Amino acid sequence: MLLINGMPVIHIELKRSGVPVSQACNQIENYSRSGVFTGLFSLVQVFVAMEPNESKYFANPGTDGKFNKDYYFHWADFNNEPIKDWKKIASTLLSIPMAHQLIGFYTVADNADGVLKVMRSYQYNGANAISDKVAKIDWKDKNTLGGYIWHTTGSGKTMTSFKSAQLIANSKDADKVIFLMDRIELGTQSLNEYRAFSDENEDVQATENRGILITKLKSSDPANTLIVTSIQKMSNINDEDGGFKAKDIELIGKKRIVFIVDEAHRSTFGDMLITIKNTFESAVFFGFTGTPIQDENQKKDSTTATVFGDELHRYSIADGIRDRNVLGFDPYKIPTYKEKDLREAVALQEAKAKDEEEAVIDPKKARSLL
Repeated sequence: MLLINGMPVIHIELKRSGVPVSQACNQIENYSRSGVFTGLFSLVQVFVAMEPNESKYFANPGTDGKFNKDYYFHWADFNNEPIKDWKKIASTLLSIPMAHQLIGFYTVADNADGVLKVMRSYQYNGANAISDKVAKIDWKDKNTLGGYIWHTTGSGKTMTSFKSAQLIANSKDADKVIFLMDRIELGTQSLNEYRAFSDENEDVQATENRGILITKLKSSDPANTLIVTSIQKMSNINDEDGGFKAKDIELIGKKRIVFIVDEAHRSTFGDMLITIKNTFESAVFFGFTGTPIQDENQKKDSTTATVFGDELHRYSIADGIRDRNVLGFDPYKIPTYKEKDLREAVALQEAKAKDEEEAVIDPKKARSLL
């Protein structure tokens, strides 16, 4: 049992070599059913099941909760390579201050389902990379690039982005942290999720209209630190009718503002983000995406890196499938047109051509005649 300030917070169940780690997991579940983790020991937040060559960690669901093996995780390094040796687990996951951080910063009490959640290693690395970057920013510089997190779809980017913002707000390294969504319905969904993740002393602010958004941006109230809004609303904030006044721009320009952009591969390559960047010249932008725009598929001569900055952490779909955090898939090819049919269609097109110009083979027209 690991104690912090005299309180038992991490329970470690050990098995000898040759005994699968699943037996240690089962033992923890049996203890829970037997009422071991009650009273003083109800303070246990995280369980670690270990045998010399494999370890798993998971959150304590409490006496009313259910254990779910889908949320039993392997700890991994920054490059997502699973750490198997017990000595390395002891010197990383269970070390000081990592064990303190795991309990204090990287567990989330989700009010939506009443279940305590502990972050996966890649979520920890992603959130930590952003908060470390913000801590080193020189706010006197303008147009400073933040960076982007490449985490595959379905890997829990919402929790990672929220935890990033929470760490920044709690450290006082920024005055405003703004979650920028590219759709109104996505903003509503994310707002509800962020509020479920937040602590009792935290407020996640909605922005029903542009006037409320401007008011909360100007506010010095700590309750208005975390804000959720849409890219459309933010890009229209400086329109002549009811937009920023000169005094507003001067006031907000003095604030340290961090934008966290969800789904950074979509609408962030249009004019709206350019408008926002021009409005908030000293702000720093971070993007979350499962499909970053690279050189080979760049949009408007831009990539995710040129818009946001360097890649700060990656958890690809290959990592997710290996870890069973996302579903796998089986790609296979279905031929749409047979070569013989295509030749016949081309011949038909040539026969029907009325002049020499139309006799040029057009594959699209050929396919339309099949």
